[in-house]
Amino acid sequence: MYQPPSQNLRISQHSQAERDVWLAEDDDIFETVNSNQAVADNSEALHHYGDLPTKIVVVRFYRGNASPGEQILMRREPSNPYDSNAIRIDNVAGTQIGHIPRGMASKLVPFMDNNALHVEGELAGEIGTFDCPLQVQMYGPDPHSEEGVLLVAEVKAAKLPLNALKAAEQAEKQRQKEKNEAEKRQKEAEWKRIAEARRAAAAGGTGNGARLPPSSQDGWTNSSQAGPSAQPIMADILEASQRFNPREVEQTTDQYGMQEDALKNMPFVEKPESIKTKMLPYQLQALKWLLDQEDPQPPPVGSKTAVQLWKRSDRHSHLYTNIATTFSTQEAQFARGGILADDMGTRDGHLLDLYSLLRFVGITGGLENLEIFNRVLVRPLKKGDQSATFLLQAVMTAFTLRRRKEMKFIDLRLPKLDEFVHRIEFTKKERDRYNALAAEAQGLLTRYEKKQGRKGKGSGEAFQHLLEILLRMRQCCNHWQLCSERITSLLAQLEEQKTVELTPEDQKALQDMLQVQIQSQEDCPVCLETLHNPVITTCGHAFGQECISKVLEAQHKCPMCRAELKDESCLVSPANECGDENANDEMDLTESSSKLDMMMQILGATKNEGNKTIIFSQWTRFLDIV
Repeated sequence: MYQPPSQNLRISQHSQAERDVWLAEDDDIFETVNSNQAVADNSEALHHYGDLPTKIVVVRFYRGNASPGEQILMRREPSNPYDSNAIRIDNVAGTQIGHIPRGMASKLVPFMDNNALHVEGELAGEIGTFDCPLQVQMYGPDPHSEEGVLLVAEVKAAKLPLNALKAAEQAEKQRQKEKNEAEKRQKEAEWKRIAEARRAAAAGGTGNGARLPPSSQDGWTNSSQAGPSAQPIMADILEASQRFNPREVEQTTDQYGMQEDALKNMPFVEKPESIKTKMLPYQLQALKWLLDQEDPQPPPVGSKTAVQLWKRSDRHSHLYTNIATTFSTQEAQFARGGILADDMGTRDGHLLDLYSLLRFVGITGGLENLEIFNRVLVRPLKKGDQSATFLLQAVMTAFTLRRRKEMKFIDLRLPKLDEFVHRIEFTKKERDRYNALAAEAQGLLTRYEKKQGRKGKGSGEAFQHLLEILLRMRQCCNHWQLCSERITSLLAQLEEQKTVELTPEDQKALQDMLQVQIQSQEDCPVCLETLHNPVITTCGHAFGQECISKVLEAQHKCPMCRAELKDESCLVSPANECGDENANDEMDLTESSSKLDMMMQILGATKNEGNKTIIFSQWTRFLDIV
């Protein structure tokens, strides 16, 4: 604990109960402070500002183990009776190690309490009798944004380091230089390829068909019918497209788990008599693996292998060290269970799903804390850190079993699968419309981040605005007429007051808002599953009907914003029973778009070759246009 100002007052260790009382005081303050340090849901999107060398003081009462590189948690203690600027340091298990020195804490606290900087730390050396070296990393918003420019100036004024931003700026200049050189080489190679093709054509050529006519770049195209003078040939279309095999994309994730040879040689288990269905060999292997995961054995003394990321300490054989967080303990807690992840990818967009599954099976060592998970895995992976790739591989090997159906030893004899991505250019008007929506989305994103960070009023409504604009941008890529009327008036009304009256106009607007949630495939906030039997409340939040009905039985408040909801009469269902969009009788079906024009050319080419085509679209109105 901190020493009080009086030199005659003897320092004593305070009990956990006393510290909990301090932390329990002034709940409003801690609601703000903890949102920065404990939750850190968006910390992977922050920029590294600088590294601050300091130390942890008054560590003489810490009875745990401390290792260089060990991840720690930084927590504000504004109710500490000795120093309102106190910053407490805990290990990943939540046990207090000590505090940051007063002078250093006074510099960091204004940025932490205002949610301007997100601070993290790791032990930078051995723990001594009185203190322990500590490296604090500071993160903040994009330094080129309006908020970031102001924050950088404030950090400079506080004489805090910005070394990471300077290093990143230099690295970005080098990357841009290498990118420009690569683009130059690519253009030269492309011109060479075109010249060779023209030379071959001039000599008699082996072309398979006529070149596709370019779409109009001056405005909206008015016809999607291919004339007899421009019969597209499928070979030409495929040549101009990029081959894409989704199974190959899935294979790139296999580097994070066991390879095919190791999977093939996994041990089997005898089929239980209680299971009457015939089990294939790879299923018996999975059952054996799952049973072993239920009873993991700790690594023995002298072993160099890791079990669920725990290995024997190199310095103290009686300790277990977690290879992700470097946290050491005498009694490692192991998870019970595994994740059978057959044909399930683990790309960046699914890392939070992976986190949820790991929490479910009981991962320990600090990775059960989302802040730590983001710190040691998510953010480094996004930066291309090789060590984070190795850590992800260790996590996948320890906790997941993933096989693909096209693996030879599984032998499901699947047919060959090829996909092609054909890229098209917007017309000028399409691009202008898209850019206008993109600019509006960027502004709303900045507004949302500010309000969310400060727990300000209207952050939920700002997110609804942003979600709708992103949906309209996706629709604009299909056909400009899909960008129907905006729901901004209702969102503005909800920002001023918590709920709206169910007038015919507001009910229609709520249904439009619900349609945005459905088309964006949002999750129900109660069960965290994709919206099922979706409904929307008069306060503008979408839920699965069964979930929100149970909530309203127990309490008559929205679980998202705590607005009063009398009963199920405050719920609005989609305009259509299945949640599809209503047909728009006013839509001009003769108007086309660049994407529709190209699609009609592809349809014409497949028809010429006697093939049949199935068209899928997320929007039924786009199918109406087709």
